[in-house]
Amino acid sequence: MKEPIEDKVENWIGDFLNKVSDRMMNEDIVSMDIDTVWNLKGKGAGQARGKKGCNKGTIRLNKQLKKLDENNIRNTVGHELAHLICYYIYPGCQPHGREWKKIMKLMGLAPERCHNYDFKPARKTKRFKYVCEKCGHSYSLTTYKHNKLKINPRYYVCKCNGLIKYKGEEI
Repeated sequence: MKEPIEDKVENWIGDFLNKVSDRMMNEDIVSMDIDTVWNLKGKGAGQARGKKGCNKGTIRLNKQLKKLDENNIRNTVGHELAHLICYYIYPGCQPHGREWKKIMKLMGLAPERCHNYDFKPARKTKRFKYVCEKCGHSYSLTTYKHNKLKINPRYYVCKCNGLIKYKGEEI
């Protein structure tokens, strides 16, 4: 069952498509087939998935957006829709270039590139403390490098060419 905000998103997409179509005098824009899914994770608010020159696309939205006010959701939907419209009518355009900014203005939105929503990251990265045996320099390594060092102690060495050793601490 759809939540009320999901119906609003569909209405906003229709309204935006009509506005841009009318102002650009391009009826093909209204017929764009846009799906929305709420499956984006992490710190990103939205993502446009479409092909250049194609009138179909998907807007992926972060579920954390539902906690924000409607204006923020509307701006994010408009931002991603502007990308899909650009992919369709300006196949070689830059992601946040002149054409994208023009589409944003035609929709009545500020052409802003980034958001400042306080979203939780999709995963917490662990870091491990290592110290050089030779010079004592300390390192904070990711799980990837930590696991590589378990297999091959020479995988990552200090600038002084000394071996680094795990100190048994997660940071």
